[in-house]
Amino acid sequence: MALTSREYEKLVDGDMEAYLIALDCGEPLKGYAHWSMRLLADRLVELWVADKISYETVPRTL
Repeated sequence: MALTSREYEKLVDGDMEAYLIALDCGEPLKGYAHWSMRLLADRLVELWVADKISYETVPRTL
């Protein structure tokens, strides 16, 4: 029996990756001491950088 690998559409492109890194290196939102993975994911959606992104995708991208 041959094993098949799943193929997934890549959600994060180079521009989004660069934006995520810049966001992570910057000051966190007011009221927060640091960026969490959920906070970064939510912020990318709020800024319309991504339509949707999981907080689990953020550390894999960073």
